[in-house]
Amino acid sequence: ATQEIWQNSSQYDSDVEHLFTYVQVFTASLSSFAHGANDIANAVAPLAAIIDIYQTGEINPEAPVQRWILAYGGVALVLGLLLYG
Repeated sequence: ATQEIWQNSSQYDSDVEHLFTYVQVFTASLSSFAHGANDIANAVAPLAAIIDIYQTGEINPEAPVQRWILAYGGVALVLGLLLYG
């Protein structure tokens, strides 16, 4: 079955195939980075809310995100990329 699919598939110029491998790796890297950034945002938002509640004693629907929390999230993203996490 696999050979039949391979034989019936379109064959393209190998130079073009080689060129698009770089594009594919680049877009996969961007997608991975965006996915990690979304995970960091999902982790940083509750942390910002907890810190805001601790500092003000009130629950605010839009808690400000302090710069050090964003830096913490950025460091976590970089460490995750370095550790293949």
